[in-house]
Amino acid sequence: ESVRGLGRARLGAALAVGLAVWLLVAGGTAGLVLALGVLLVLNAATTLLRLLALVAGLRRPPAPGTAPAMAAGTAAGAVDLATRRPLPVMTLMVPLYREASMVGEIVRAIDALDYPRELLDVKLLLEDGDTETRAAVAALALPGWITPVIVPEGAPRTKPRAMNFALDFAEGDIVGILDAEDRPDADQLRRVAEALGAAPPEVACVQCQLAYYNATENWITRCFQLEYAIWFDVLLRGFQRLGLPIPLGGTSVYFRRAALERLGGWDAHNVTEDADLGMRLARRGLRCTVLDSVTREEANCRVAPWIRQRSRWLKGYLLTWLSHMRAPGKLLRELGVAGFLAFNVLFLGGAATYLAMPLFWIALIGGLATGQPLWGGALPGWAIWPLALSLAGGQAVMLGCAALAMVRRGSPGLLIWVPTLPLYWTLGALAAWKAVIEMVWAPYYWDKTRHGISRVFRQPAQGSGA
Repeated sequence: ESVRGLGRARLGAALAVGLAVWLLVAGGTAGLVLALGVLLVLNAATTLLRLLALVAGLRRPPAPGTAPAMAAGTAAGAVDLATRRPLPVMTLMVPLYREASMVGEIVRAIDALDYPRELLDVKLLLEDGDTETRAAVAALALPGWITPVIVPEGAPRTKPRAMNFALDFAEGDIVGILDAEDRPDADQLRRVAEALGAAPPEVACVQCQLAYYNATENWITRCFQLEYAIWFDVLLRGFQRLGLPIPLGGTSVYFRRAALERLGGWDAHNVTEDADLGMRLARRGLRCTVLDSVTREEANCRVAPWIRQRSRWLKGYLLTWLSHMRAPGKLLRELGVAGFLAFNVLFLGGAATYLAMPLFWIALIGGLATGQPLWGGALPGWAIWPLALSLAGGQAVMLGCAALAMVRRGSPGLLIWVPTLPLYWTLGALAAWKAVIEMVWAPYYWDKTRHGISRVFRQPAQGSGA
Protein backbone atom coordinates (compact mmCIF):
# COMPACT_ATOMS: atom_id res chain seq x y z
CA GLU A 1 0.00 0.00 0.00
CA SER A 2 3.02 2.32 0.09
CA VAL A 3 3.27 5.09 -2.49
CA ARG A 4 6.83 3.97 -3.14
CA GLY A 5 7.18 2.18 -6.46
CA LEU A 6 4.29 3.99 -8.12
CA GLY A 7 6.30 4.57 -11.30
CA ARG A 8 3.78 3.09 -13.71
CA ALA A 9 0.86 4.63 -11.86
CA ARG A 10 2.51 8.07 -12.01
CA LEU A 11 3.13 7.62 -15.71
CA GLY A 12 -0.52 6.69 -16.18
CA ALA A 13 -1.58 9.77 -14.21
CA ALA A 14 0.64 11.97 -16.38
CA LEU A 15 -0.88 10.50 -19.52
CA ALA A 16 -4.40 11.00 -18.11
CA VAL A 17 -3.71 14.66 -17.34
CA GLY A 18 -2.16 15.17 -20.74
CA LEU A 19 -5.15 13.55 -22.42
CA ALA A 20 -7.57 15.74 -20.46
CA VAL A 21 -5.72 18.90 -21.47
CA TRP A 22 -5.62 17.76 -25.09
CA LEU A 23 -9.35 17.02 -25.05
CA LEU A 24 -10.11 20.48 -23.68
CA VAL A 25 -7.79 22.31 -26.10
CA ALA A 26 -7.79 20.31 -29.32
CA GLY A 27 -10.43 17.63 -29.00
CA GLY A 28 -13.30 19.64 -30.40
CA THR A 29 -16.84 19.41 -29.10
CA ALA A 30 -16.63 15.66 -28.41
CA GLY A 31 -13.43 16.05 -26.39
CA LEU A 32 -14.81 18.99 -24.46
CA VAL A 33 -18.01 17.11 -23.63
CA LEU A 34 -16.05 14.05 -22.50
CA ALA A 35 -13.61 15.99 -20.29
CA LEU A 36 -16.32 18.12 -18.77
CA GLY A 37 -18.51 15.06 -18.32
CA VAL A 38 -15.87 13.38 -16.18
CA LEU A 39 -15.54 16.51 -14.07
CA LEU A 40 -19.34 16.71 -13.82
CA VAL A 41 -19.58 13.16 -12.45
CA LEU A 42 -16.73 13.66 -9.96
CA ASN A 43 -18.04 17.03 -8.80
CA ALA A 44 -21.60 15.74 -8.45
CA ALA A 45 -20.41 12.71 -6.47
CA THR A 46 -18.32 14.92 -4.18
CA THR A 47 -21.26 17.26 -3.63
CA LEU A 48 -23.56 14.32 -2.83
CA LEU A 49 -21.10 12.84 -0.33
CA ARG A 50 -20.72 16.20 1.43
CA LEU A 51 -24.48 16.67 1.49
CA LEU A 52 -24.96 13.20 3.02
CA ALA A 53 -22.29 13.99 5.62
CA LEU A 54 -23.99 17.30 6.38
CA VAL A 55 -27.35 15.60 6.95
CA ALA A 56 -25.85 12.72 8.93
CA GLY A 57 -23.93 15.13 11.12
CA LEU A 58 -27.18 16.76 12.20
CA ARG A 59 -28.27 13.58 13.96
CA ARG A 60 -27.70 13.14 17.65
CA PRO A 61 -24.36 11.48 18.49
CA PRO A 62 -24.40 7.75 19.27
CA ALA A 63 -24.14 6.62 22.87
CA PRO A 64 -20.53 5.99 23.90
CA GLY A 65 -19.36 2.39 23.81
CA THR A 66 -18.17 0.46 26.82
CA ALA A 67 -15.14 -1.76 27.13
CA PRO A 68 -12.72 -2.86 29.82
CA ALA A 69 -10.15 -0.24 30.75
CA MET A 70 -6.63 -0.64 29.40
CA ALA A 71 -4.60 -2.00 32.27
CA ALA A 72 -1.15 -2.22 30.72
CA GLY A 73 1.19 0.72 31.16
CA THR A 74 -0.66 2.28 34.10
CA ALA A 75 0.69 3.55 37.36
CA ALA A 76 -0.81 2.79 40.74
CA GLY A 77 -3.10 5.56 41.97
CA ALA A 78 -3.28 7.38 38.59
CA VAL A 79 -6.93 7.19 37.65
CA ASP A 80 -9.52 9.24 35.82
CA LEU A 81 -11.61 10.66 38.65
CA ALA A 82 -14.75 10.67 36.49
CA THR A 83 -14.58 7.04 35.38
CA ARG A 84 -12.23 5.52 38.01
CA ARG A 85 -10.32 3.86 35.19
CA PRO A 86 -6.51 3.67 35.42
CA LEU A 87 -4.86 6.21 33.17
CA PRO A 88 -2.51 4.80 30.51
CA VAL A 89 1.03 5.86 29.78
CA MET A 90 0.85 8.19 26.80
CA THR A 91 3.62 9.00 24.32
CA LEU A 92 3.53 12.31 22.47
CA MET A 93 5.69 12.54 19.35
CA VAL A 94 6.61 16.06 18.24
CA PRO A 95 8.45 16.07 14.87
CA LEU A 96 10.69 19.14 14.67
CA TYR A 97 12.58 20.03 11.51
CA ARG A 98 13.91 23.56 11.10
CA GLU A 99 11.74 24.62 14.03
CA ALA A 100 14.33 26.27 16.31
CA SER A 101 12.07 29.27 16.93
CA MET A 102 9.14 27.05 17.94
CA VAL A 103 10.83 24.71 20.42
CA GLY A 104 10.04 26.84 23.46
CA GLU A 105 6.43 27.33 22.30
CA ILE A 106 5.64 23.62 22.01
CA VAL A 107 7.37 22.74 25.29
CA ARG A 108 5.29 25.36 27.10
CA ALA A 109 2.10 24.12 25.41
CA ILE A 110 2.80 20.52 26.46
CA ASP A 111 3.71 21.60 29.99
CA ALA A 112 0.24 23.18 30.25
CA LEU A 113 -1.47 19.82 29.68
CA ASP A 114 -3.30 18.30 32.62
CA TYR A 115 -1.94 14.76 32.74
CA PRO A 116 0.18 12.96 35.36
CA ARG A 117 3.82 13.54 34.53
CA GLU A 118 4.78 9.99 35.52
CA LEU A 119 2.46 8.77 32.73
CA LEU A 120 3.66 11.23 30.11
CA ASP A 121 6.40 10.33 27.63
CA VAL A 122 7.21 13.19 25.22
CA LYS A 123 9.61 12.59 22.34
CA LEU A 124 11.03 15.58 20.45
CA LEU A 125 12.01 14.19 17.03
CA LEU A 126 15.11 15.96 15.68
CA GLU A 127 16.84 15.35 12.38
CA ASP A 128 20.53 14.60 12.75
CA GLY A 129 21.59 17.39 10.39
CA ASP A 130 19.28 20.05 11.80
CA THR A 131 21.88 21.72 14.02
CA GLU A 132 19.84 24.86 14.80
CA THR A 133 16.83 22.99 16.18
CA ARG A 134 19.07 20.59 18.10
CA ALA A 135 20.88 23.54 19.64
CA ALA A 136 17.58 25.16 20.62
CA VAL A 137 16.47 21.95 22.36
CA ALA A 138 19.85 21.54 24.08
CA ALA A 139 19.56 25.06 25.48
CA LEU A 140 16.39 24.15 27.40
CA ALA A 141 16.31 22.53 30.81
CA LEU A 142 13.92 19.74 29.87
CA PRO A 143 12.19 17.64 32.53
CA GLY A 144 12.84 13.91 32.54
CA TRP A 145 9.56 13.11 30.79
CA ILE A 146 10.60 15.09 27.68
CA THR A 147 13.46 13.51 25.74
CA PRO A 148 15.00 14.27 22.33
CA VAL A 149 15.20 11.50 19.75
CA ILE A 150 17.81 12.05 17.03
CA VAL A 151 16.64 10.69 13.68
CA PRO A 152 19.66 9.57 11.61
CA GLU A 153 20.30 10.87 8.12
CA GLY A 154 18.45 8.98 5.44
CA ALA A 155 15.88 9.20 2.70
CA PRO A 156 13.21 10.25 2.42
CA ARG A 157 13.50 13.06 4.95
CA THR A 158 9.85 13.16 5.92
CA LYS A 159 7.75 13.44 9.03
CA PRO A 160 6.44 9.84 8.79
CA ARG A 161 9.96 8.44 8.51
CA ALA A 162 10.93 10.27 11.70
CA MET A 163 7.84 8.94 13.51
CA ASN A 164 8.53 5.37 12.38
CA PHE A 165 12.03 5.64 13.80
CA ALA A 166 10.79 7.07 17.09
CA LEU A 167 8.04 4.47 17.53
CA ASP A 168 10.63 1.97 18.76
CA PHE A 169 11.47 4.35 21.64
CA ALA A 170 7.87 5.08 22.62
CA GLU A 171 6.87 3.92 26.09
CA GLY A 172 3.11 4.49 25.97
CA ASP A 173 0.16 2.31 25.05
CA ILE A 174 -1.30 5.40 23.37
CA VAL A 175 0.80 7.32 20.85
CA GLY A 176 -0.18 10.87 19.91
CA ILE A 177 1.20 13.36 17.39
CA LEU A 178 1.61 17.11 17.92
CA ASP A 179 3.09 19.70 15.58
CA ALA A 180 5.53 22.41 16.57
CA GLU A 181 2.96 25.21 16.78
CA ASP A 182 0.16 23.27 18.49
CA ARG A 183 -1.71 24.40 21.60
CA PRO A 184 -4.03 21.56 22.70
CA ASP A 185 -6.86 21.97 25.21
CA ALA A 186 -5.48 21.39 28.70
CA ASP A 187 -7.67 18.33 29.31
CA GLN A 188 -7.12 16.78 25.87
CA LEU A 189 -4.99 13.82 27.00
CA ARG A 190 -7.41 12.86 29.76
CA ARG A 191 -10.32 12.99 27.35
CA VAL A 192 -8.44 10.88 24.80
CA ALA A 193 -7.61 8.30 27.47
CA GLU A 194 -11.26 8.24 28.55
CA ALA A 195 -12.51 7.87 24.95
CA LEU A 196 -10.16 5.01 24.08
CA GLY A 197 -10.69 3.35 27.45
CA ALA A 198 -14.47 3.29 26.91
CA ALA A 199 -14.36 2.36 23.22
CA PRO A 200 -14.45 -1.18 21.81
CA PRO A 201 -11.12 -2.61 20.63
CA GLU A 202 -11.81 -1.91 16.95
CA VAL A 203 -11.64 1.83 17.67
CA ALA A 204 -7.95 2.28 17.00
CA CYS A 205 -7.54 6.04 17.22
CA VAL A 206 -9.03 9.35 18.26
CA GLN A 207 -8.86 12.44 16.06
CA CYS A 208 -9.20 15.75 17.89
CA GLN A 209 -10.51 18.86 16.20
CA LEU A 210 -8.24 21.59 14.90
CA ALA A 211 -8.68 25.35 14.92
CA TYR A 212 -6.45 28.41 14.64
CA TYR A 213 -5.33 30.89 17.26
CA ASN A 214 -4.55 33.50 14.58
CA ALA A 215 -7.88 33.04 12.76
CA THR A 216 -8.66 36.77 12.63
CA GLU A 217 -5.25 37.87 11.36
CA ASN A 218 -6.34 38.42 7.76
CA TRP A 219 -8.72 37.16 5.08
CA ILE A 220 -6.76 33.98 4.38
CA THR A 221 -6.68 32.93 8.03
CA ARG A 222 -10.39 33.63 8.43
CA CYS A 223 -11.19 31.44 5.44
CA PHE A 224 -8.78 28.77 6.71
CA GLN A 225 -10.66 28.76 10.02
CA LEU A 226 -13.95 28.38 8.16
CA GLU A 227 -12.52 25.52 6.14
CA TYR A 228 -11.20 23.68 9.19
CA ALA A 229 -14.57 24.10 10.90
CA ILE A 230 -16.31 22.61 7.85
CA TRP A 231 -13.97 19.61 7.89
CA PHE A 232 -13.91 18.82 11.61
CA ASP A 233 -17.31 20.06 12.80
CA VAL A 234 -19.45 18.93 9.87
CA LEU A 235 -17.85 16.56 7.36
CA LEU A 236 -15.80 14.30 9.64
CA ARG A 237 -18.70 14.08 12.07
CA GLY A 238 -20.93 13.03 9.17
CA PHE A 239 -18.44 10.49 7.84
CA GLN A 240 -18.23 8.93 11.30
CA ARG A 241 -22.03 8.66 11.58
CA LEU A 242 -22.20 7.11 8.11
CA GLY A 243 -19.56 4.53 9.04
CA LEU A 244 -17.18 5.71 6.31
CA PRO A 245 -13.36 5.71 6.44
CA ILE A 246 -11.93 8.89 7.97
CA PRO A 247 -8.86 10.61 6.50
CA LEU A 248 -6.90 11.53 9.60
CA GLY A 249 -5.20 14.83 10.30
CA GLY A 250 -1.47 14.99 10.86
CA THR A 251 -1.67 16.32 14.40
CA SER A 252 -3.68 15.81 17.60
CA VAL A 253 -4.43 12.26 16.52
CA TYR A 254 -3.93 9.49 19.09
CA PHE A 255 -3.48 5.78 18.35
CA ARG A 256 -3.53 2.57 20.27
CA ARG A 257 0.09 1.59 19.90
CA ALA A 258 -0.84 -2.02 19.12
CA ALA A 259 -2.82 -0.85 16.08
CA LEU A 260 0.12 1.21 14.80
CA GLU A 261 2.47 -1.73 15.14
CA ARG A 262 -0.03 -4.02 13.44
CA LEU A 263 -0.01 -1.70 10.41
CA GLY A 264 3.76 -1.25 10.41
CA GLY A 265 3.57 2.44 11.26
CA TRP A 266 3.31 5.19 8.67
CA ASP A 267 4.18 5.24 4.98
CA ALA A 268 7.47 7.13 5.01
CA HIS A 269 7.13 8.14 1.35
CA ASN A 270 3.63 9.61 1.57
CA VAL A 271 3.42 13.38 2.09
CA THR A 272 -0.07 12.97 3.63
CA GLU A 273 0.78 9.98 5.77
CA ASP A 274 -2.10 10.83 8.11
CA ALA A 275 -4.89 10.47 5.53
CA ASP A 276 -3.27 7.32 4.15
CA LEU A 277 -3.08 5.77 7.62
CA GLY A 278 -6.79 6.41 8.14
CA MET A 279 -7.51 4.35 5.02
CA ARG A 280 -5.15 1.55 6.04
CA LEU A 281 -6.86 1.35 9.43
CA ALA A 282 -10.25 1.08 7.71
CA ARG A 283 -8.96 -1.69 5.44
CA ARG A 284 -8.04 -3.72 8.53
CA GLY A 285 -11.51 -3.32 9.99
CA LEU A 286 -10.42 -0.67 12.51
CA ARG A 287 -12.25 2.58 13.18
CA CYS A 288 -11.44 6.13 14.26
CA THR A 289 -13.57 8.45 16.33
CA VAL A 290 -13.65 12.25 16.29
CA LEU A 291 -13.39 13.99 19.68
CA ASP A 292 -14.55 17.57 20.25
CA SER A 293 -11.38 18.50 22.12
CA VAL A 294 -9.64 21.30 20.20
CA THR A 295 -6.01 21.92 19.31
CA ARG A 296 -5.20 25.40 18.04
CA GLU A 297 -2.56 25.86 15.38
CA GLU A 298 -1.02 28.66 13.36
CA ALA A 299 -2.86 29.24 10.11
CA ASN A 300 -0.84 30.09 7.04
CA CYS A 301 -1.34 33.83 6.70
CA ARG A 302 0.43 34.40 3.37
CA VAL A 303 -0.63 33.33 -0.12
CA ALA A 304 2.53 31.58 -1.32
CA PRO A 305 3.03 29.40 1.80
CA TRP A 306 -0.69 28.57 1.74
CA ILE A 307 -0.47 27.35 -1.86
CA ARG A 308 2.63 25.27 -1.11
CA GLN A 309 1.01 23.64 1.92
CA ARG A 310 -2.26 22.92 0.11
CA SER A 311 -0.36 21.57 -2.88
CA ARG A 312 1.42 19.06 -0.63
CA TRP A 313 -1.89 17.94 0.85
CA LEU A 314 -3.51 17.49 -2.57
CA LYS A 315 -0.48 15.70 -3.96
CA GLY A 316 -0.60 13.32 -1.02
CA TYR A 317 -4.31 12.70 -1.60
CA LEU A 318 -3.69 11.86 -5.26
CA LEU A 319 -0.76 9.59 -4.43
CA THR A 320 -2.82 7.88 -1.72
CA TRP A 321 -5.57 7.28 -4.25
CA LEU A 322 -3.11 5.80 -6.74
CA SER A 323 -1.52 3.65 -4.05
CA HIS A 324 -4.72 2.07 -2.77
CA MET A 325 -6.28 1.71 -6.23
CA ARG A 326 -3.45 -0.47 -7.50
CA ALA A 327 -5.65 -3.41 -6.50
CA PRO A 328 -9.22 -2.04 -6.70
CA GLY A 329 -10.85 -5.43 -6.23
CA LYS A 330 -9.04 -6.02 -2.96
CA LEU A 331 -9.82 -2.48 -1.82
CA LEU A 332 -13.53 -3.05 -2.58
CA ARG A 333 -13.58 -6.26 -0.54
CA GLU A 334 -11.85 -4.63 2.43
CA LEU A 335 -13.79 -1.34 2.53
CA GLY A 336 -17.15 -2.53 1.23
CA VAL A 337 -19.14 -0.78 -1.47
CA ALA A 338 -19.92 2.37 0.54
CA GLY A 339 -16.36 2.74 1.81
CA PHE A 340 -14.91 2.09 -1.63
CA LEU A 341 -17.09 4.74 -3.26
CA ALA A 342 -16.42 7.24 -0.45
CA PHE A 343 -12.66 6.65 -0.76
CA ASN A 344 -12.72 7.45 -4.48
CA VAL A 345 -14.90 10.50 -4.03
CA LEU A 346 -12.82 11.85 -1.14
CA PHE A 347 -9.39 11.41 -2.65
CA LEU A 348 -10.01 11.78 -6.38
CA GLY A 349 -13.18 13.87 -6.34
CA GLY A 350 -11.76 16.33 -3.82
CA ALA A 351 -8.79 17.06 -6.05
CA ALA A 352 -11.01 17.24 -9.13
CA THR A 353 -13.18 19.83 -7.40
CA TYR A 354 -10.18 22.10 -6.99
CA LEU A 355 -9.01 21.44 -10.54
CA ALA A 356 -12.47 22.40 -11.81
CA MET A 357 -12.65 25.73 -9.97
CA PRO A 358 -11.69 27.73 -13.11
CA LEU A 359 -14.72 26.18 -14.84
CA PHE A 360 -16.95 27.41 -12.03
CA TRP A 361 -15.86 30.98 -12.61
CA ILE A 362 -16.15 30.64 -16.38
CA ALA A 363 -19.68 29.30 -15.96
CA LEU A 364 -20.64 32.03 -13.49
CA ILE A 365 -19.12 35.01 -15.28
CA GLY A 366 -20.16 33.78 -18.70
CA GLY A 367 -23.68 33.10 -17.51
CA LEU A 368 -24.05 36.57 -16.02
CA ALA A 369 -22.64 38.25 -19.11
CA THR A 370 -24.22 36.28 -21.96
CA GLY A 371 -26.92 34.08 -20.47
CA GLN A 372 -24.83 30.97 -20.98
CA PRO A 373 -21.28 29.84 -20.04
CA LEU A 374 -18.53 31.29 -22.23
CA TRP A 375 -17.83 27.80 -23.55
CA GLY A 376 -21.54 27.20 -24.09
CA GLY A 377 -21.32 27.68 -27.85
CA ALA A 378 -19.05 24.66 -28.09
CA LEU A 379 -21.39 22.39 -26.11
CA PRO A 380 -24.81 20.92 -26.85
CA GLY A 381 -27.59 22.55 -24.87
CA TRP A 382 -28.20 19.50 -22.69
CA ALA A 383 -24.60 19.61 -21.44
CA ILE A 384 -24.38 23.28 -20.44
CA TRP A 385 -26.69 23.69 -17.51
CA PRO A 386 -26.10 20.32 -15.77
CA LEU A 387 -22.42 21.22 -15.52
CA ALA A 388 -23.13 24.77 -14.38
CA LEU A 389 -25.68 23.61 -11.79
CA SER A 390 -23.32 20.90 -10.54
CA LEU A 391 -20.51 23.40 -10.03
CA ALA A 392 -22.81 25.93 -8.36
CA GLY A 393 -24.46 23.21 -6.26
CA GLY A 394 -21.09 22.08 -4.94
CA GLN A 395 -20.31 25.60 -3.84
CA ALA A 396 -23.73 25.98 -2.21
CA VAL A 397 -23.36 22.80 -0.15
CA MET A 398 -19.95 23.86 1.12
CA LEU A 399 -21.21 27.33 2.00
CA GLY A 400 -24.04 25.72 3.94
CA CYS A 401 -21.55 23.52 5.77
CA ALA A 402 -19.52 26.63 6.65
CA ALA A 403 -22.54 28.44 8.06
CA LEU A 404 -23.51 25.41 10.17
CA ALA A 405 -19.94 25.00 11.42
CA MET A 406 -19.78 28.63 12.57
CA VAL A 407 -23.06 28.26 14.46
CA ARG A 408 -21.73 25.13 16.17
CA ARG A 409 -18.46 26.79 17.11
CA GLY A 410 -20.19 29.89 18.41
CA SER A 411 -18.33 32.13 15.96
CA PRO A 412 -21.05 34.24 14.31
CA GLY A 413 -18.51 36.94 13.54
CA LEU A 414 -17.02 34.78 10.79
CA LEU A 415 -20.36 34.24 9.05
CA ILE A 416 -19.89 37.42 7.02
CA TRP A 417 -16.80 35.85 5.43
CA VAL A 418 -18.59 32.69 4.26
CA PRO A 419 -19.63 34.18 0.86
CA THR A 420 -15.96 34.85 0.05
CA LEU A 421 -14.98 31.18 0.25
CA PRO A 422 -15.27 30.57 -3.53
CA LEU A 423 -12.51 33.16 -4.04
CA TYR A 424 -10.42 31.41 -1.38
CA TRP A 425 -10.96 28.00 -2.99
CA THR A 426 -9.74 29.43 -6.28
CA LEU A 427 -6.29 29.57 -4.67
CA GLY A 428 -6.74 25.82 -4.24
CA ALA A 429 -6.93 25.47 -8.03
CA LEU A 430 -3.38 26.82 -8.29
CA ALA A 431 -2.30 24.40 -5.57
CA ALA A 432 -4.06 21.51 -7.30
CA TRP A 433 -2.33 22.04 -10.62
CA LYS A 434 1.00 22.42 -8.81
CA ALA A 435 0.23 19.11 -7.07
CA VAL A 436 -0.48 17.35 -10.37
CA ILE A 437 2.85 18.48 -11.79
CA GLU A 438 4.77 17.50 -8.65
CA MET A 439 3.00 14.15 -8.50
CA VAL A 440 4.72 13.25 -11.76
CA TRP A 441 8.10 14.93 -11.29
CA ALA A 442 8.67 15.08 -7.50
CA PRO A 443 6.16 12.77 -5.77
CA TYR A 444 8.05 12.42 -2.49
CA TYR A 445 9.15 16.05 -2.14
CA TRP A 446 7.96 17.43 1.22
CA ASP A 447 7.22 21.14 0.78
CA LYS A 448 7.51 21.95 4.47
CA THR A 449 5.26 24.51 6.10
CA ARG A 450 7.16 27.28 7.87
CA HIS A 451 5.84 28.14 11.34
CA GLY A 452 6.23 31.20 13.53
CA ILE A 453 5.50 33.77 10.81
CA SER A 454 2.16 34.96 12.21
CA ARG A 455 2.03 38.31 14.00
CA VAL A 456 1.01 36.28 17.08
CA PHE A 457 4.67 35.41 17.48
CA ARG A 458 5.77 39.02 16.99
CA GLN A 459 3.80 40.29 19.97
CA PRO A 460 5.72 41.02 23.21
CA ALA A 461 3.74 38.65 25.45
CA GLN A 462 3.11 35.07 24.50
CA GLY A 463 0.56 32.76 26.06
CA SER A 464 1.45 29.11 26.38
CA GLY A 465 -1.95 27.65 27.12
CA ALA A 466 -4.54 26.08 24.88
